[in-house]
Amino acid sequence: MGTRRRYRVDLLLTLCSSFRFTWGVEMTYCTPYLLRLGLTKDKVSLVWLAGPLSGLIMQPIVGIIADKSTSPYGRRRPFMIAGTLIVCLSLFVLGWTSEIVSTFISSKDTKESMTIFLAVLAIYGIDFAINAVQASVRSLISDTLPVAKQQMGSSWASRMVAIGSLVGYGFGAMDLTKIFGNSIGDTQFKQLIVVAGSMLLVTVGLTCWAVTERVLIAEPGADDDSNSGKDSVMELFKQIWTTARNLPERIEAICFVQFWCWIGWFPFLFYSTTWLGEVYLRFNAPADAKDHPDSLGQIGRVGSSALIMFSIVTFASSVIMPWFIDSPEEDADGFTPRPPQSIAWIVEEVQKHKPKLVAAWSYSHIIFAGSMCAAPFVTSLRAATAIVALCGMYVSLVRVFTCFNR
Repeated sequence: MGTRRRYRVDLLLTLCSSFRFTWGVEMTYCTPYLLRLGLTKDKVSLVWLAGPLSGLIMQPIVGIIADKSTSPYGRRRPFMIAGTLIVCLSLFVLGWTSEIVSTFISSKDTKESMTIFLAVLAIYGIDFAINAVQASVRSLISDTLPVAKQQMGSSWASRMVAIGSLVGYGFGAMDLTKIFGNSIGDTQFKQLIVVAGSMLLVTVGLTCWAVTERVLIAEPGADDDSNSGKDSVMELFKQIWTTARNLPERIEAICFVQFWCWIGWFPFLFYSTTWLGEVYLRFNAPADAKDHPDSLGQIGRVGSSALIMFSIVTFASSVIMPWFIDSPEEDADGFTPRPPQSIAWIVEEVQKHKPKLVAAWSYSHIIFAGSMCAAPFVTSLRAATAIVALCGMYVSLVRVFTCFNR
């Protein structure tokens, strides 16, 4: 009974971590959606600055403000609820941008420019609000669980992230217009937005309902320091700047490599769906596919199907790869469990050829670089899907490297 209760607590506490399917909607549909509105690809790349900017700005600021919050509802839940409501509102604005603008503006030229502006504004609203939710969710796990159980809580959160991604891409791969008709929107994109917003409300709502937070009691005289929050935020950014300029040589080299890797990774993250859709329309689609009334939905379903394979490979590799990598912890432990005699020779051979952690990290970047170099020569959707899925191994190996070096 105790084990069952523990799993139930861990599940409800980390259920809100599955909000990543909201980002799945962005990754799958937003680039082709912005291109269809008339935004050029180089300008779309400026829109996606929202992701790094929101992470850099919102997460530390929300963390500092929430740490000092004395709300009777807890330190994290008010930010989770407020962020979720803003995300849902921004999703609605993004899906129905044209209809909202048409209600107030009749001029065609003005309507087109305002539609693009409102869509971009909605994407920034989603990214900034979802980062506020993410910062609160991560802090809620460490606030609620004792130190001994925080690693288990993080493991459950990772499972929820994987499940959320698979569910989001799964819905994106289905033809929702055949399931819901026009009851919740007349296009695949609108219906997926309704599904994503509803799931976000349910998961965050269940976590907020199930988890009891301890209320922070304000110290006497604490309210007199009105600038403490502002000073803390400024001190944080000063600390980040100072630390970045005085990194140890080895850490600086890793950050240098990772910086250039992210420059390669972000185009994959936000343009993979567009690339898959273009490959499909160019090489595999029937002759009348380009005239389909919901071409965005077509591209989105193709991209979601490939990203399902990406998520499966990422999840499977994250589970399997640590067994085949020589972890520094194994060397320090000095104890190796004895395997059954029947497979002892296999284990010994694997142990001999295990790559070091840094070597495995290097191999992951070679895999990603090779996949990207092969992309221009792809002439079928199947090959494009294989390349996207292969990048899942890159993600899992990078995560293994990160976990072992915490």
